Parts: sequence; structure tokens; C-alpha cells
Amino acid sequence: MAINKKILLSEPKTEFDVTITGFAHPVPCIFLPATNPNVDAVVIYLHGLNGSKDSLHFLRRHLTNAHIIGYDARACGKNNNAPSVHVSQAVNDLYLLIQTLKQDLHYLNIKRFYLIGESFGAAVSLIYCNKYTDVQGILIWNLPCKIIDVTDTPKSQQLKV
Repeated sequence: MAINKKILLSEPKTEFDVTITGFAHPVPCIFLPATNPNVDAVVIYLHGLNGSKDSLHFLRRHLTNAHIIGYDARACGKNNNAPSVHVSQAVNDLYLLIQTLKQDLHYLNIKRFYLIGESFGAAVSLIYCNKYTDVQGILIWNLPCKIIDVTDTPKSQQLKV
């Protein structure tokens, strides 16, 4: 697992890819530095279904004391790792991404991770925080009223379309 490009805080934005073991293709990401380059927090933006990492630009106006990272989830944006994605798979992908960011961005002195999730990204954020304890907080909106992951649900309870 590795990031393919050095992140420079002097750049207004940096697009980079993360290579994750077991993925057929690198994961496209974007980094927006905080106004204050000495902050030790990063917010990871999780877009909604069929969204992309580029949906995060509105956050820059509101978040000045944290770096912002967005990524294209499987089957979204420029991520070609799967034709579809399940919630549990997206949670595992986020875990692998965070572990890579912690390892490869140590030179930025990032100590705190937060999640901001929208729609499907809100569901992933919520389930992630229920399973792992390595993020300090989440902000979610437009949470789907029902989250069913057919990989973990008995056939009798699966949603029929």
C-alpha cells in the first residue's frame, strides 16, 4: 500500500493515487491543504453513491483548521476497482485507505482523523466508527433511512428491487 506522490502543503490541491494490496487499480484521491499548514488534523470526505472525490471542494470554505482528503469509492468517479460496491466492502476500503494515509503522510504530522460523509458516504462513516476507533469524530448528512448490506443479510431480509 502506498501513495504515488509527495503531498506539498504549498500547493492549493494535489491529486494522487493510492495503491492498495488486492485492488486491481489505484484509488484516485485529492488533498486540499488547510489554511494553517501546522494543523495536525485531516478530514476524509466520503461522497454519496455515484459521486466523486471532486464533490469536496465546497468544504474548503468551511474547514480552515484541517486538511481535506477525498477519494473515489469503488464504482464511482475514476475508481475502476469494481462495477458495484457493498457497504461492508466500502468500510473495509476506508480502513485500508486510512492505514495507508497514516503510514505515508507521517511527514505532515497528522495525528487526528475525522470523517465527513454524505448519503452512502454517511452510512459508510457510521458503520466505520462502529467497527473501528481510529477516527476522532464524524459529521454525516443525508443518511439513507435504511442501510441493508446484502453480503451480511439473510436472503429473507434482503431488499428486492
